[in-house]
Amino acid sequence: MICFFDIDGTLVGFGKMELLPSTQTALAAAKQAGHQLFICTGRSVLQVPGWLKTETLDGIVASACANVYYHGKEICLQPIAEDIVRRSADLFLEHRIPFVLQGKKYNYIAKSMYREIIEALAAKGSFSVAAVEKLFGDCVQTGDTPTSEVAAEGDAVLSMMYERAIFDHETMREKLGPALKVNPSSFNKPNPYSGEITQAGITKATGIQTVMDYLGLPREETAAFGDGYNDIEMLTFAGTGVAMGDSPDAVKASADIVAEPLEADGLYLAMQKMNLLGA
Repeated sequence: MICFFDIDGTLVGFGKMELLPSTQTALAAAKQAGHQLFICTGRSVLQVPGWLKTETLDGIVASACANVYYHGKEICLQPIAEDIVRRSADLFLEHRIPFVLQGKKYNYIAKSMYREIIEALAAKGSFSVAAVEKLFGDCVQTGDTPTSEVAAEGDAVLSMMYERAIFDHETMREKLGPALKVNPSSFNKPNPYSGEITQAGITKATGIQTVMDYLGLPREETAAFGDGYNDIEMLTFAGTGVAMGDSPDAVKASADIVAEPLEADGLYLAMQKMNLLGA
């Protein structure tokens, strides 16, 4: 079985910087039982903390499938077109919406909005400002033409995120256009004025398909675990989809199994119920 795990709210509680002991036990037991384990996240690879990149994991589906790795080898890279990124950044700058361009090499934050985005994420995720700055450590503070600085670094934007918008999600989708998909933020409990932006048609489900194709395994051999709106496609697509117990109702409805909340050892108990932990 190949198991795909969202990070925030699934592997790790919101505002937490470590795995629950029961989650550590479940991952180690599943690995020992011969299953392959992938992180499947809207975060860029840069934003996956080092303590999660352990030998227990076989790969990472990052930026909601724009970038996929298997045992350290990159097997997929699908950046957003530069002109689309430029138009998006111009919209954010025009309306002073704090945003992050998430590249393969660096994160890009407009210097004029750096404190706003960092403080918004810290408050929202119950992190310290220092912890958020560490999470965005590989960061280039840009001027008002961020795509020029992305190009100057020889980088490409894989996804974007924003906070404290003046538009709700539906209005943001209309303004950004059909080439992009806007999801509620998964960094903490969603609200209408923060979001994550990926390419339309590229989801965590297509990330699972990428791994399946690479390994030559059928969908029936996959399981996905998530709790947020950007997990719905993968929970629906995987052979078995598991929603955490404190997921929104729409996420639970997309899953085959609804687990207990993470803090109640929900991930461990769900994996045990699915006979993923061995004898």
